[in-house]
Amino acid sequence: MLKDRLLRLQADFDNFRKRTLRDREDQARRASEKILKDLLPVIDHFELGIHAAHKNHVKHTVIEGFEGILAQFQLALEKAGLTPITTKGQPFDPHLHECITQLPSEEQPENTIIQETRRGYKLGSFVLRASQVIVSSGSSAPTGTAAPSPTSTEG
Repeated sequence: MLKDRLLRLQADFDNFRKRTLRDREDQARRASEKILKDLLPVIDHFELGIHAAHKNHVKHTVIEGFEGILAQFQLALEKAGLTPITTKGQPFDPHLHECITQLPSEEQPENTIIQETRRGYKLGSFVLRASQVIVSSGSSAPTGTAAPSPTSTEG
């Protein structure tokens, strides 16, 4: 009887310890999540700025400098657990991607990502922000319907 109570008390304490640890980890993840979510638009604008600099023929050394800073910034975020979601050429996954439009494609099969319009990120296994993508609707040529034969005669 006393031994059973002691075992039950030990199990309760072990469960309390595990729950406390899990709550603490969850709280830390939520804090990281908020900070990282706030930084994602900064990354987006940095990448857009570099793209615009290439387009407008800004000095190569200036672009290299900004690309170096961006790479450092991304490395720091990766150390915090942030990883980009792979998109181009991948099958569309509604858990990872947000389809903003579908376009016909002769190169890509239906439901395959053609282009990424905004990069998505994961924090560990949690999707912090879904990737915005353009998805193939398949070939634009109709399939399964034969065109009328030019030599057929109707009478």
